[in-house]
Amino acid sequence: MNGNPLFLNGFNAYWLMYMASDSSMRVKVTTTFKQASKYGMNVARTWAFSDGGYKPLQSDSKVWAHSTI
Repeated sequence: MNGNPLFLNGFNAYWLMYMASDSSMRVKVTTTFKQASKYGMNVARTWAFSDGGYKPLQSDSKVWAHSTI
């Protein structure tokens, strides 16, 4: 960036959205990012959807669970 190389070191964590939807499990999300940072990781790839099922992000068309976001 600004003429310097940008090195990305990351991980996949499809389950972050699922954990973040439950306030009692959010500490696992925080812990995951802290551990990743400790090991030099600076990118996380996750799924940003959860429709239907347990604690959905979108329960119906144009209906969003703002507590999950």
